[in-house]
Amino acid sequence: MSDDKRTRKTGINEVMVALEPVAPYDFFLSTRLFSSAHFSAQDPYREVLRLKGIPALVTVTATGSVDQPGLCLKVLARHPLTSEEVNAVKMLMGSMLNVSLELSPFYRTIQNDPILGRITKHLRGLKPRKTPTVFEALVRAITEQQISLVAAHHIQERLIQAFGERLSLGGENFFVFPTPERLARTTEEELRDCGLSRNKASYIIRIARSIADVSYNLENLVERAAIRYHSVHSNRNTGNRSVDRRDDHVTGDREIRGISCG
Repeated sequence: MSDDKRTRKTGINEVMVALEPVAPYDFFLSTRLFSSAHFSAQDPYREVLRLKGIPALVTVTATGSVDQPGLCLKVLARHPLTSEEVNAVKMLMGSMLNVSLELSPFYRTIQNDPILGRITKHLRGLKPRKTPTVFEALVRAITEQQISLVAAHHIQERLIQAFGERLSLGGENFFVFPTPERLARTTEEELRDCGLSRNKASYIIRIARSIADVSYNLENLVERAAIRYHSVHSNRNTGNRSVDRRDDHVTGDREIRGISCG
């Protein structure tokens, strides 16, 4: 499918692009399994991204099957979309949805395992969703510590709506994940109002401020060492959930503690 650009009478710019995931790929399972909301198979998947600092809405729908997968991306923005921006969305969404991940080698390895073999039959085509930035992955990992995912997702939604930039399209409001600069200006009390504990609020603010004043480049930090937030689980949760971070080795947590402890 070639890029299809059009501008609505409402001033909303729209571009359609296609992705071809490596099979097998179960789009509904991959995007909904860990979500706190209730979706039907007909509901589109939505993501708000920043294109050169400006929010844009990406709606993704499945156009194929698990064994012959296809995805259609509809990008909606208030500003004219350049070819560079469209290509950036295609690459970023491909990374976030893990479309190039090969599952077949893993399936062949565990096919005779009595437990994993059975589980993978029920979860065939599942590919974990990644976040667009390491900072978002880290904040999400912090909020999810020692509470249920359902509770964590509610906290994250309150955080996004309270501090994320709003994009209004077609009478609906969408919010992009807050930047480090925005969260650096918050107080512990404001974050606690979203449901975070005092310690978690403090960690997030200190990390955001360290990034905002250019003390740390978190994206480069993950290239040098897998991030650990007080446990190996958090390290893998953060590193594996951000785009194109597949190194699963734990090399220590002194750098991240240096960020969070100030």
